[in-house]
Amino acid sequence: MYTPAFTVFFLLIVGSLWCLFVAAVHKAGHRAWVAAVGAAAWLGITAGVAALGWLTPTTTPLMLGSIVLVSVALVASPVGRSLAALPLPALVGFQAFRVAVEVMLHWAFLNGIIPIQMSWEANNQDVWSGLTAALLSLWLLWGTPPRWALWTWGVGGLLLLANIVGVSVLSTPAFAFFDARPLNTWIFQAPWVWLPTAMVMSALIGHLLLFRRLWSDRVQAA
Repeated sequence: MYTPAFTVFFLLIVGSLWCLFVAAVHKAGHRAWVAAVGAAAWLGITAGVAALGWLTPTTTPLMLGSIVLVSVALVASPVGRSLAALPLPALVGFQAFRVAVEVMLHWAFLNGIIPIQMSWEANNQDVWSGLTAALLSLWLLWGTPPRWALWTWGVGGLLLLANIVGVSVLSTPAFAFFDARPLNTWIFQAPWVWLPTAMVMSALIGHLLLFRRLWSDRVQAA
């Protein structure tokens, strides 16, 4: 059941991610208005496609492929190079937003919107990515963690993200791998499509930016 409070909380997460992206692009020395328009266009297009009913369980690979392709293109671009050069505490600490996402997903489970395996009650443990991101960012502010710790956290967080994406896909009507119900169909509707196309995408971009930064630092130190 989509209560007004739940809807507002969901939209607040998406709106906060939009603001953070625009602010980061501005901080990186690029045009904030271009980032604002581009991100808004992406949200509008994905919501429009969902509203028209063009997203179905069978088009899930296309949706996920688009998310990965756009994410990689952004990180590999000059804008991505500048974003990767932002302070490490910011690159890591940004991922703390995933705690809010996991609270939202738990709320969705309690409201009967998603099955239990998509919440922290069962197969989704991505909340640890957000919690450890906050702790690691504080360590970066007050100390100097070894690079292996950053790589380990980055890979671990990416694996946790891949896990919940996999669980979500297996929970759609195309697979119905789990016995729990309801099936995962809400991500094919507007505005809930922003769970994968804004929240998951933001987490993926964050990891790719961190990897680009760590690799760049390694090359420069060689």
